[in-house]
Amino acid sequence: MKEKIALLSEAKKTRTVKRLAGLFLIPALMCVSCSDDAEPVIVSVSFPDAVNNPLVKTIELADTTFKFGISSDQNAEGLVETTVEADLSLVSNYNTTNQTSYLPMVDGSYVLNGNKLTIPDGASKSDSLLLTINPNGKLEREKSYLLPVKIKNISENGTVNESYSVNYFVFTVKAGEVALKNFNRSGWEIQCSSEETKGEGDGQGKAIFLLDNNSYTFWHSKYLPVVSEYPHWLQVNMNEAHAIRAFWIINCQESWATSMPKNMYFEVSSDGQNWTRVAEVVATSTLEKQVFQLDESVTATYFKVTFTASISGEKYCYLGELGASGDSNE
Repeated sequence: MKEKIALLSEAKKTRTVKRLAGLFLIPALMCVSCSDDAEPVIVSVSFPDAVNNPLVKTIELADTTFKFGISSDQNAEGLVETTVEADLSLVSNYNTTNQTSYLPMVDGSYVLNGNKLTIPDGASKSDSLLLTINPNGKLEREKSYLLPVKIKNISENGTVNESYSVNYFVFTVKAGEVALKNFNRSGWEIQCSSEETKGEGDGQGKAIFLLDNNSYTFWHSKYLPVVSEYPHWLQVNMNEAHAIRAFWIINCQESWATSMPKNMYFEVSSDGQNWTRVAEVVATSTLEKQVFQLDESVTATYFKVTFTASISGEKYCYLGELGASGDSNE
């Protein structure tokens, strides 16, 4: 009888354990079902550099390569694949929106080494694409060109952050060093606002000494019997038309010369009556030749320089040599 009771008791325990196991198994199965039905992670993709749009690049007149990629707001689940493309149709709208006047990049002046960018599984940054600019013979110096590169397509596990979906590259080719040729000044004539014809002796003070190829002779503004004040000016008749690309000066070489000109502007004319201002410059006290290059050549028969202030603040003005140069390639 005791053995029968023991067997019944053991059977009851077994049934209890099975019921408890069943209770734990149901939630576990439910959790497995939940995991299978979980929404996939969709990452938001953008160009990280686009935060700083436009991406301004100053380049030499030589092939130049840049790298760029994409990133996501969180680690990707699975491979995120995108395609990108240059889209010049965006240039006009960009200029209108931002009140700029960038030129569209010229066909053949840029090359992408592919059109796909991929973010690996578990990562938030992509590989890189190379953008090579080929400016020689295609882009002009000192002009700015706009190249928009946009994210075009993306795989199902990603979306595009439209705010940063375009890299706007601005490329400007540096100004080159212009080879200059000095004009022959032997036939030039000069006038001035004033000159000192007595106080500096016969060999100094007159404006004509600015054209004698001798920097140790000089012109001096008038100071006897009264001092002439700023502005002082010098006007040159070259007696033939020249394509001027630069003006130049050499300061007075005397040790006492402390009132060298500082602020000045240059004008040109075809008739000596009607003038066009082409440059405003600031000179230094150096005794070396100072060259003031124009952005482009201007054709004129006359030129005029007006001094508006001296380095020392004194009223006197003096100079050793004055001239103009042309582009040797023209």
